[in-house]
Amino acid sequence: MTGKLVVNNKKNIAIEYSKFTPFYQSVGKARNHFDTQFVLLKNFINKNDKQTILDASCATGDVLNKLIVEYPQSEFYGSDLCESFLNLAKKKLLTDTNNIKQVDWLELSKYFKKDIFDLVYILGNSIFHCQSFYEFEKVVFEIRKILKKTGKFVFDLRDWEFNKKDNSFNEPYLGKTIHVKKGKIQFTYLAKYCFKDNKHILIHNIKDNFRELEINLPFLNISVKKIVEILKKSGFCKIKTTKDFNKYPFILVTAENANNH
Repeated sequence: MTGKLVVNNKKNIAIEYSKFTPFYQSVGKARNHFDTQFVLLKNFINKNDKQTILDASCATGDVLNKLIVEYPQSEFYGSDLCESFLNLAKKKLLTDTNNIKQVDWLELSKYFKKDIFDLVYILGNSIFHCQSFYEFEKVVFEIRKILKKTGKFVFDLRDWEFNKKDNSFNEPYLGKTIHVKKGKIQFTYLAKYCFKDNKHILIHNIKDNFRELEINLPFLNISVKKIVEILKKSGFCKIKTTKDFNKYPFILVTAENANNH
């Protein structure tokens, strides 16, 4: 399995994701990720309370919009590093566009008030675009600063160790070409996985009538044990990991802000 690996930095990752923009929503729906994430997040939102919630990798806003409709009493915010994703999100989101910001996770507390959020979530394995354990720790601490006391942080990851051993990818669409046809949208999508230079690489191949794209997304090689260690060090408590390799998300991590900053 081959694929040209882009230099692993945030700017290049945002560029790689920008290639995905015309196809992202259709792929997410085909993989059923948006509905799955929506159902998952309902476990952390109380319909009777007014909560302040941040989707810190909101992409095109599909999950965020579902939550806004379901919980009109709460206030929702979104952020992402990919400008083209956010341009799509702002066109359709049912919240104030001032609540949607292009932000690097390392600067969350510069763009959002401290101690404001009841819930911050980062799904789709996105947080592991961090470059190192040190950067992951810095991001976790930034999230803690914008969370209220006892506010919750929710994120997910894949079973990378399983992937490394089997040289496989634990999702049902691995190696399967997905054909998407909806109105004028028609393309094929194929996902691959490899482990290179101590990074997990997801290679997305997309082909429509006009072009063929290869999108390379690198992820941090980190264990659940190390994640829990960093969360504790950063001031989180009540850390819980849930594993279910038969469905997405495969590993879910939840943590609570332990005390005031």
